[in-house]
Amino acid sequence: DKGTSRGWAGGNKALRPQVKMALANAYPDEHDPNRGINYLDIHDNWALADRFATIDWDGRHGVDAGPYRIAATLLFTSLGPIVMHGGTEMMRSKGAAPLVELTKRHSMGTINIHGKRDTYNLRVPNHFVWENLGRNASNGDRWLDYDSMVAYWRGLIRFRLSEAGKPFRVGIAQPRGYYRWIEPEDKGLLGYVVNDSILILINTTGDRHVFKKVKLAGGNWRLIGNGFEVDHENGVSGEQERLKPGVHDLAVPAESALIWVRD
Repeated sequence: DKGTSRGWAGGNKALRPQVKMALANAYPDEHDPNRGINYLDIHDNWALADRFATIDWDGRHGVDAGPYRIAATLLFTSLGPIVMHGGTEMMRSKGAAPLVELTKRHSMGTINIHGKRDTYNLRVPNHFVWENLGRNASNGDRWLDYDSMVAYWRGLIRFRLSEAGKPFRVGIAQPRGYYRWIEPEDKGLLGYVVNDSILILINTTGDRHVFKKVKLAGGNWRLIGNGFEVDHENGVSGEQERLKPGVHDLAVPAESALIWVRD
């Protein structure tokens, strides 16, 4: 179901507590961030593009790009090692895999095909369609802006690996409050301040929302992610490009993730 089967980034508001736990690596059986691995999709399961497909769970025909970018933002702003599945950054699809499980019989025996749940033994879905890279929404009926999505992931990678992204790259347990949560009544919204140096505000809903009374520590805060691009070096354009210490009401567009860093 599109409303419940695509995680919190895809609109399942009931999962906000699980998202908080994953971001801060707050699992009771993991005593430090290096005990687990964070990922969105992996070699033998759903491709993220199919999970966020506009129709028929087949990312070859269109992807809901806003929730897709939110999912990527969550991954890159979480504690602990992360794994990228090759091709996810360019919305790689395994749409040729069946949605349901099948059993095929032939002279050599029986093959159980587990559909999108486990695609490791399906040849065609595991092909990389490299020619998709560079296509965009103006190419025929394929309404996928591959180039823009690759640029977004590249920005997230560079940010996480930079000095500004260092608060995410820690290998020991962090003190309580390292992630300071901002939790509006609408559970489709979540904000968090990491190490008093990075602010992320996420709106998974279809409407613009305002986060009320967001408290920011000393120093000037600079917008580096506006929901469509991430650039920690030069900053990005937006309504609230510069913020001073104090209390702010901050608007976040529908299906967007905004990121600020403290200079």
